[in-house]
Amino acid sequence: MADTEESAPPRLPAGLQYEEVQSRSGLARIGPAAVNTELEDKAQQAGIILSGSLIAVPAHQRQSLADRLLGAGHWVHADMIAGRYLGQEGVQAEEIDRLATQAGLRLDVHLMVDDLAEAINGIPHGIGRITIQYPAAGGLEAAEEQARAKAQSVWIALDNPSPASLQQALDNRPDGLLAMLTPPGMPGHSADVRRLDALLESPRGLPPLGVDGGVNAKNFELLRDAGIVYAVAGRALVSGGCAAAPAGHLEQKKVTP
Repeated sequence: MADTEESAPPRLPAGLQYEEVQSRSGLARIGPAAVNTELEDKAQQAGIILSGSLIAVPAHQRQSLADRLLGAGHWVHADMIAGRYLGQEGVQAEEIDRLATQAGLRLDVHLMVDDLAEAINGIPHGIGRITIQYPAAGGLEAAEEQARAKAQSVWIALDNPSPASLQQALDNRPDGLLAMLTPPGMPGHSADVRRLDALLESPRGLPPLGVDGGVNAKNFELLRDAGIVYAVAGRALVSGGCAAAPAGHLEQKKVTP
């Protein structure tokens, strides 16, 4: 009886059932969703911090997903989406409150919103990171200063930046840059690693680099060779799906963390 109790999965809220996924690494359980453990292994082999995107699952499954991510040593990525970026439903403010307690310094809140001041004002103090999507309405400098009072670090997310927009982002001295490999807030796109080119070709020194959008097990070697240290994965991590991405003109240029 003791062995049976030890092997039983944690109790879930009423109405939720476990599913299992078989991969080369074995079985992973995460509420009603299955986690791609091959992707986890690829991230570990590449030395890349993995962050699971909560919008990959419905709202009622997000707490279970966050528990699984944190238990495996990963980060939790919560997208707040509104205004010009509203292509899918994001994580709501009340969920952020709960996640701040649950994930703490491993919570990354990605603000894809028009009113940054209002969004930042509603985020609890003491989380790990606030990522600000560029361009930022109301001024990037003001938003970054406000965010630093709430989070341990502040990153800027860039969507296929021009040299001028990259310059402006770097002038604000962010703790890191998050390159969007797909259009921010818009589902249904495969990763295009050519969106990294402007960053990798920059003559300026860069802070730590991360990527978001369409990350899967097949592009981790490219990301590692580009010096990526942080990767946000969504449906490829939760569903186990893995679509090929164009290689583009990715250079093997290392970035110093």
